[in-house]
Amino acid sequence: MVRWGPGQIDNQLDTSKISAFVSPGGPHVDALRWATIRSHELPPGSMKRSEATTRKGILRPIRGRAVFLEILLIILISSVPGHTASYPGFELLQESQCSKADAYLVSTLPTQWQKYALFVKSCELMGKAGSPSGFQIVSVWVDEYFQEKYPRQHPRWEPFPKALILDSHLKVVGTLPVVYPRDDITFPDVFYGRWITNVPTEIRIDVENPAEGGDYYYAALVWDESSHSYRSHGTEAIDGTRPR
Repeated sequence: MVRWGPGQIDNQLDTSKISAFVSPGGPHVDALRWATIRSHELPPGSMKRSEATTRKGILRPIRGRAVFLEILLIILISSVPGHTASYPGFELLQESQCSKADAYLVSTLPTQWQKYALFVKSCELMGKAGSPSGFQIVSVWVDEYFQEKYPRQHPRWEPFPKALILDSHLKVVGTLPVVYPRDDITFPDVFYGRWITNVPTEIRIDVENPAEGGDYYYAALVWDESSHSYRSHGTEAIDGTRPR
């Protein structure tokens, strides 16, 4: 199956034309994600310019100007229930859990992160009782970086560092296979759970992909107490949805 992944589409998402139709954090926030990926920005072969894809994977022929396509997609997708999976005992990481990382935290990150220092955010993994677990995920907010650096351009995608998992001592204890919350045209969902004491012992990454190959996921990151780190049994993307 052909899948167009991060690094193969260069256009930056443009939400300026449709922001008036979707309230921030609203129940149909996914419509904002998908409608901004315009069909004429996808690579050759991924879909025709006159087509758009819904989260159900159904191709619907839509003709007309790009603005009309974006508005119609919002109306269409807002009537479709969200596809995001849920897993018993797991929490879905929300962007509302994330805030700008302080200068000291950023200074402890590897060298390749320093270029993006002003656009790094930290996301606390909240414990079962709603208290911080001591673990956090740090990632580059690529949209904010692009908007600041290239406000009137559609720059090429850059080799952003993958999101990291840090413990309470700011030690790197794992690496996600993606950039959160957007990795080029894809939108990873991060689930964490299977708690032991105050440690989420499993982290799952499911990826929304609007291109021809469709959604995919990665093998879970599992906590290894002996090495005090998260390990995975594989780093390759797996087509389809994660088995329940």
